[in-house]
Amino acid sequence: LVAGVPSFEQVMRVLADEMVVEAATVATEASTANPGVIDLVATLFVQPGQVRHEEFKKLSSGARLFIRTGEASPYANVILRCGVPF
Repeated sequence: LVAGVPSFEQVMRVLADEMVVEAATVATEASTANPGVIDLVATLFVQPGQVRHEEFKKLSSGARLFIRTGEASPYANVILRCGVPF
């Protein structure tokens, strides 16, 4: 990983081809600091719910998997709740 590679968008596009997403959550702060994150998640998966960044960090403590990208833009993070393809 290096700064910018892979990008948040590159990783999200690969995940969209490989998994079923039932729900998504982003930090509320992304709506002003990085609205492209919300648009991308809504386009590829579902309209994401939003919570304050502090709550987002608490929610992430229950994650089963973290994927690190080379993204350096603010609030380029999402919690995806996965489903099954049947």
